[in-house]
Amino acid sequence: MEPGSRNVIAVDYQPQHVGKSVFHVEIHCPDDADQSNNRLELEVYQSDRELYFLWYGEVSGLSYANYGEVHCGNLEDWRRRGGRALTVVGRGGTGDGYYRKITACGAAGMQLDELGGTHRTEEFLPELHRFKQAHPECFFALWHIGGQPDPLILAAQRKGEIDIVILELYLANIPEKRRERLENLAEKIKWVVAHGVPERTVIGLGARFDYAGWHGAEEHVAWLEEQIKLIRELAPMMPGVAFYSTDTLPGVKEKVDLLCRKYFLENQSSISQKE
Repeated sequence: MEPGSRNVIAVDYQPQHVGKSVFHVEIHCPDDADQSNNRLELEVYQSDRELYFLWYGEVSGLSYANYGEVHCGNLEDWRRRGGRALTVVGRGGTGDGYYRKITACGAAGMQLDELGGTHRTEEFLPELHRFKQAHPECFFALWHIGGQPDPLILAAQRKGEIDIVILELYLANIPEKRRERLENLAEKIKWVVAHGVPERTVIGLGARFDYAGWHGAEEHVAWLEEQIKLIRELAPMMPGVAFYSTDTLPGVKEKVDLLCRKYFLENQSSISQKE
């Protein structure tokens, strides 16, 4: 390469194990007087299953966010990182309408915001079923208002008509209520496991600033880490975690991104032994 030039290097790599691999890259520029700054060390983590680190909000610059919103101008960033951009859709659409929204922006699928609560599943699921039947290649994530998904949603999960249900459990960082809220989170996780859908469910956590309480970024990250640790302890088969993150305190997204690596990628061997 000529000094000052840019190029994209592609490597066809077939991992032989789960966990971390380290790549050492050296670029030789014949006219470069200082070759020492032409070396790069890359850490790559392999998994033996699909993992979902799904964000509702901007994720530019995050290394491990692999599912999230498509915005005008960020599609190439998703592709470069090997992630899957999902267009956000609301309730009440048609199967054809959902597909048009996906293809209009070149997304890999959609995330529907949202079902559960007072929204009657039977009013919306037929069109979602038609969409997935016609376009099985499109990824479908469903944000579900905190609570227990009804039997129709559970059945759609088991059939693969919903790829991932994101169970929204946004817990504000209020010291006197932390224990109670972690117990509530534990109950929801155990319910998902008992109903046989942990492999198609992730917990949606509140990374938005509202859920930091009166605390700063470090305290908010520590609170989110407590929740992620509980998820890994009670349901190691859950394939990831999601974050509501439209407006976060400075530094929170970057630190939480590293928590995804710590708890889902670095500790794979110990997790698989528990399973």
